[in-house]
Amino acid sequence: MLIIPLRLRLFMPEWQIDIKIKKQFKRHLNRPYLRRIIRGVLAAEEAPSPLEVSLVITDDEDVHRLNKRYGKNDHTTDVLAFPLNEEKTTASHGSNPGPTFISPQDGVPLLGEVIISYPQALRQVEEHKNSIEEEVTLLIIHGFLHLLGYDHASQADRKRMQGHEKKIILGLTDNGKR
Repeated sequence: MLIIPLRLRLFMPEWQIDIKIKKQFKRHLNRPYLRRIIRGVLAAEEAPSPLEVSLVITDDEDVHRLNKRYGKNDHTTDVLAFPLNEEKTTASHGSNPGPTFISPQDGVPLLGEVIISYPQALRQVEEHKNSIEEEVTLLIIHGFLHLLGYDHASQADRKRMQGHEKKIILGLTDNGKR
């Protein structure tokens, strides 16, 4: 069961969350659940409000194309994060800088977009011994932490990011169980 943190229930920040799911995957995913996970990550990391973010769940071909074009990797992957930060500033993310947000004309800062390959998530279910819901949840958390300035370029950064992932999972769920 998903538990919404008390501070999130008492003060619902103005986070605009846009979720796009490729047609063939829509019946497998619960949009309100995905939105709650994103809100939980933003709340756990005390993201500013107002803020706009986007989640796209698509296929291997789309992710491969984006990964090749922007990540310079000629293969699919499970999750891509595209921060829309103008520049980085120092924040409390260990050795990683925190985000500076782009403010469009409507004044709502854009954090960025997370893109998940649903077929790759399905393949990882077997490998990680998770349910598809657990796998997608982990990928959402991982992707949104990247948008918030976390990385895993070094071993220390990887441990820090994994610690935050575990903390968020425990905070969103009943003892880490869905």
